[in-house]
Amino acid sequence: SFYMQAKDQSVGREITVTYDIIETPTLIRFHFDDNRVLETNFKNLGNQTNITLLFDAEKVTPIDVQQRVWQSMLNNFKEYVESI
Repeated sequence: SFYMQAKDQSVGREITVTYDIIETPTLIRFHFDDNRVLETNFKNLGNQTNITLLFDAEKVTPIDVQQRVWQSMLNNFKEYVESI
């Protein structure tokens, strides 16, 4: 379980997942407590890594909003990794 919250703290929630597959260094797949699946694929491109997320969308939030949220998380992760 972990807690995710918007930077402006306007919204947040606890999330519970179960890891199904971890294939270092190329794949992490888990499912949420509602059985939706998220798969993260890592592709080595030399001095870069391509990260692709494939996810089962939830029913409440529009898909374009979900895509923006996941893309924002990837962008923040990229910024963090490049800063260390």
